[in-house]
Amino acid sequence: MRKNIVLLVVLMLLFPTRVCAAPVVHAEVVNLADAAAETATVNVDSGLPAVSQDQITGKANDMAMSIHRLAMKVSPQIAIIVLSGCALLGIFLKEARKMIVFLMIGLALIYWAPMIISLWTSFLQ
Repeated sequence: MRKNIVLLVVLMLLFPTRVCAAPVVHAEVVNLADAAAETATVNVDSGLPAVSQDQITGKANDMAMSIHRLAMKVSPQIAIIVLSGCALLGIFLKEARKMIVFLMIGLALIYWAPMIISLWTSFLQ
C-alpha cells in the first residue's frame, strides 16, 4: 500500500507539470468565404480531368500524414489524462494497471505508424 501511495504522489507531481509546460497555441481566424473563393474550381462539363496513379497515391499519403500529425498532437494529452486516471484507479483495481500497458502500446503504435507502414509496404513489394 505504501508503494502505491508513493506512485500516486509522484504521478500527481509529474503529470501536471507536463500539461502546464505545453505551449499555448492561438488559433488564427479564417474567413471561410475567402478561403472557398481562393480554391481552384474545376469545370466538369467537358468531363473529369485525367488523374494518374501517382497523383492518387500522393494525395492518399498526404491525407494519411495529416491524420498522423493530428494524432501526434492530441495523443500525449489524452495519454496523460488516461494514465492519471489509471494510476488513481490502479490503487484499488488490478485491471486499471493493465490498461497502462495498453496505453503505452497504443502510443508506440501512433508514434511509429509511418515506420510500420513503410515496413509493411516494403514486405509487400
